[in-house]
Amino acid sequence: MLSQRVMSAHINSSAMITQPQGQRRRVRENESTAIVMPHISPCFTEGMQQGEILHGIATAYAHALRHGVECRVPWQYSPQTRTLSRLIGQDVLKSTPGGDNEAISYRHGMMEYKPIPGKVRSGALLVRSQSAAYFADAQAAVRRLFAPLVSPRKLRGAAGVCIRFGKCGCRDNDVLHASTRRFLSRALQSLSGDIRQLILFSDDEDYLAGILREIPESRAYRVEQSGLGCTALRAMTSMSELVFDVSAVPWWAAWLSHPCRVVTSVAWRDDTFPALPENVRARWHFV
Repeated sequence: MLSQRVMSAHINSSAMITQPQGQRRRVRENESTAIVMPHISPCFTEGMQQGEILHGIATAYAHALRHGVECRVPWQYSPQTRTLSRLIGQDVLKSTPGGDNEAISYRHGMMEYKPIPGKVRSGALLVRSQSAAYFADAQAAVRRLFAPLVSPRKLRGAAGVCIRFGKCGCRDNDVLHASTRRFLSRALQSLSGDIRQLILFSDDEDYLAGILREIPESRAYRVEQSGLGCTALRAMTSMSELVFDVSAVPWWAAWLSHPCRVVTSVAWRDDTFPALPENVRARWHFV
């Protein structure tokens, strides 16, 4: 069984707060009839994962701060955004009129970083790149905004191992299986001597546990499945150290909570460094 503290952190972060349907309707009607000043908002698309949603919010929020305009969020877009709105609070970031996406004023569909033009002062931003450079000059503000998503406690001696296999997985893909095993072998060698326990976060925790059993380095640790999947952001922030591949949710857990050590894929290096305070850069190890 997973540590009670870790499980409690996840339950607290995912608790649903309901609102009477009539009250929701009145709120939407009031918002749609009110005069709304020009503002920036993120644009969400079908299939967006939690990490991508957080990046969209952070990018829009930082751009709005940079140019002195308001930031609003289409909080009603999906169950994930509605849950985030309850955690972050609509008194902190108001909803777009009706809670929906707005007309796109700026779109960047490539994966590399490209600055958003300063002339963009209203409308929705749709940015595909996951670069942290979009909010590098607003680190403190973004951390305060997402503070409710972070666990206040660390689980001493525990490292979270976060691997997302995706819909296809790699059970029948020998190349992906081998590359995951190589990555984990190098990552475990980079953990500190304080770690005694590995807690798994994955969309296929049984398979991940099986790969670890193939790695001699894993025998030095007690391995435990979290049972929380690969999107348990708050539980991940309670880890003393974190190991993850290219998944965005554990990246946010590491960036927000400053674990003692982070071991991740070299693919994150260029996108991560612009938004890391200099005093924590030495904690990030890219393998």
